[in-house]
Amino acid sequence: IDHVTLTIKYKDHETQMLKSDFMKMCDMIEKEITKIEDKGLTSSNLDTAYKLIDMYKDLKTIKAMPF
Repeated sequence: IDHVTLTIKYKDHETQMLKSDFMKMCDMIEKEITKIEDKGLTSSNLDTAYKLIDMYKDLKTIKAMPF
């Protein structure tokens, strides 16, 4: 399963990545969101939190698609 290559298409862009890398990316985003949650949401990390959550939602949508 680690060697499954995903082709991700978004608008007019297309990229490929290993499924294991995709899962690592999801895990890294989850950890960063947790760090922000632990510190508390402030005006200095609001934009970062918004972008991380947006990426996380997009990745979860892709994850829900059949491989």
